[in-house]
Amino acid sequence: MLKAIKSNKNIKYHSRSKHNKMTYNLTSIGILIILIGFVLVFLGALTNLNSKDTKIAVGGFIGFIPFGFSNDKRLVWTLVFLMGLALAFFFAMNFFLQHRFK
Repeated sequence: MLKAIKSNKNIKYHSRSKHNKMTYNLTSIGILIILIGFVLVFLGALTNLNSKDTKIAVGGFIGFIPFGFSNDKRLVWTLVFLMGLALAFFFAMNFFLQHRFK
C-alpha cells in the first residue's frame, strides 16, 4: 500500500513494507511455537508409555475469558498462573500497539 506525502511541491511515496515484514516474522514465530508444542507432546507420549499415572491440564481463552480444567490441583494453579501471564501480556501489547500506531 503506497501513501503519498506532499513536501516542498514534491510528492514522495512510502510503502508500509516495514509493517509487512514484522507481520511475517510474527507469523513465523507463531508457527514455530506450535510446531515445538507438537514435538514436546510427541516426545512426552513416547517417554511415558508405561506410566499409569497421567496428569493433564487444558486451558485457553474464548475472547478475553479464560477457561481450563485439570485432574491435578498443582497443574490447575500452574495453568491459572500461565494464563494470567498470557492475559497480562495481551493487555500490555494491546496498550503498546495502540499508542505506537497513533
